[in-house]
Amino acid sequence: CHGAPMMWLQCPDEETQAARDGNAAHWLGEQALGEWAENPDQPKPILPDHKLAPNGVAIDQTIRESAQMYIDDIAYTCGITEGNYELEIEWFLEAISRISPEMPGTLDACLITADKIILWDYKHGHEEVSPVWNWQMLCYLAGVLEKLGINGHDDQNLQIEFRIVQPR
Repeated sequence: CHGAPMMWLQCPDEETQAARDGNAAHWLGEQALGEWAENPDQPKPILPDHKLAPNGVAIDQTIRESAQMYIDDIAYTCGITEGNYELEIEWFLEAISRISPEMPGTLDACLITADKIILWDYKHGHEEVSPVWNWQMLCYLAGVLEKLGINGHDDQNLQIEFRIVQPR
């Protein structure tokens, strides 16, 4: 909804322990994926042996397993992808002008090939999140298409896939 950005400004940003744990797991996965992207000879991402996330959360077994599920999904998908691809991790999308010039976002991961775009979103909570008609993912897609200069008319054979990694 076009009024959502203004409504969010009025909502307090209270972080729960579950959200803090999710941010820690997300950060741990991001560290492994970033290292993997920098070292293409590495066969798969390896979770770093961090004990504490930047937000102060202790990295326990549950957080490690959750982060592992996230990086395994991305690594598996990259492994079965034919041809050349580009993998973006924590891709900041400036203002998504197709929706609102004041609405940036950071996409967790995105794989781009000549004929396919796969977008990932990591969710740590207990409530199920579906990729079908997921408005957050649709907004990210609009930003990716804009950033890549894809207008939808000239690229009608492009396949789009949304993947939600939700370990709990």
